[in-house]
Amino acid sequence: MPIVQFNNVEEFVAELTTDLAQLDRQLVRVTNLYQQSRQTPIIQYVSVVATARVAADILRLDVYCGEVWNVDTQHNAPVLKKMEQYGFQRARLDHGRIVGIEEPLIPKHGGYRRLKSFQLAQLVYDITARFCERYIESRSRTRDQMVQAARSGVQNIAEGSQASATSKKTELKLTNVARASLEELRLDYEDFLRQRGLPLLTPDHPALVRFKARRCATVEEVRRWVVDERGRTRKAPRARKLGGVRR
Repeated sequence: MPIVQFNNVEEFVAELTTDLAQLDRQLVRVTNLYQQSRQTPIIQYVSVVATARVAADILRLDVYCGEVWNVDTQHNAPVLKKMEQYGFQRARLDHGRIVGIEEPLIPKHGGYRRLKSFQLAQLVYDITARFCERYIESRSRTRDQMVQAARSGVQNIAEGSQASATSKKTELKLTNVARASLEELRLDYEDFLRQRGLPLLTPDHPALVRFKARRCATVEEVRRWVVDERGRTRKAPRARKLGGVRR
């Protein structure tokens, strides 16, 4: 079977796009190729190789990345970066176009500390710990359950992010566990308010609107919001009283 050789990524993709209808199984295989140096055993020549069968031809792309030395990691850095750019990429079809997916065999993972969901869950955990210490009886089972539910939300988001490297199924499962734990915590807070005859504020309540606008990131910022809202509550009756005197 004839092999059509390419050394340029753009030309390879252009050829695939031209003969898209004849691409076998709509599949492009991409891998890294290591070749041992015959003269120097500590050196390997690294290339990225992509192959696809189009009609009666095999299209092959070879991109040479450089030399990898077993004893010189500093020298290897730019080569490894180039390998990461091209290597272990998959290709798929998207509305009649060939699209390269920059997704390595083990994708980047574990950056949960930058996730907004993790940061918010961690803030909820910190607030819950202080809330329970102040308002829930120390011997109460509810206290332990609320703190553990808040902790579970944080831990499962982190573990799901780590697991995403090898299993999206595990990531989704742990994310759902985190969601369920935080929902359980929410119900515990609602129970606390209901059992004490306290109002449950709607999402569009002015106090909650002001809270969301602040985008609090720490317990201290939440504490300042509470202080401001208490100040507003104290001022409101006084304002109504003064208004009544004027009339």
